[in-house]
Amino acid sequence: IPTANWYLISSPVAGQNKDAFISASNLAISGSNVGFAYYDNTSANWSYYQSGVSELGNFGLGEGHAVKLNTAGDVVFTGAFNDADASIAVSNTTGYNLIGNPYLASVSVIEMLEEANIETLLSEKTIWLWGQSTSSYVVKNLANDLEIAPGQAFFVSAAQPGNFSINESM
Repeated sequence: IPTANWYLISSPVAGQNKDAFISASNLAISGSNVGFAYYDNTSANWSYYQSGVSELGNFGLGEGHAVKLNTAGDVVFTGAFNDADASIAVSNTTGYNLIGNPYLASVSVIEMLEEANIETLLSEKTIWLWGQSTSSYVVKNLANDLEIAPGQAFFVSAAQPGNFSINESM
C-alpha cells in the first residue's frame, strides 16, 4: 500500500485470521482504535477494531474492510487458495454495502454486474471504488469496465437484501 491513507480491502485467501492479519501488518493506531475497520452492511456504520482485543475470527469471503497503515508498506494475507464461489450478503437497502474480491486473480466489473440476480438485487449496476488520487469514489459500471484487483473492496447499492455472487470462473 503506497501511502498511510485509508484503503478498502478484502482478503484474497480463505481462512485468513484477523488477529494474524493485524499482527503481521503495520497498522496505524489512534488511541485504542487500530487502523482496521469493519463496515456493517446492515447498519451502514464503521466499527474500528480495538488495540489489545483478540479472537476476532477469520475474514469472510468477500467481506470488505478498511485499512490504514502506520507507514506505507505491505499488508500480509496468509491462508488457503480460494477456489470456491463467494456469496456475499448485502442487506443495506438505503445506503451502501462494502464487499470485495475474494480471489488471488482480478475480476471484471462487467462480469460481476451481468450475473442473473444482479438486475433485482442492486439498485443500479454500479460499483464504487475509493480513488486515492482524487479522494473521492470512482464509479464503474457496464459502460466502463475495470479489473478489480485481488484484495480490493468496493461498495454496491442494494435494492433488496440478498447475496452478491462472485464466482471463481470470473
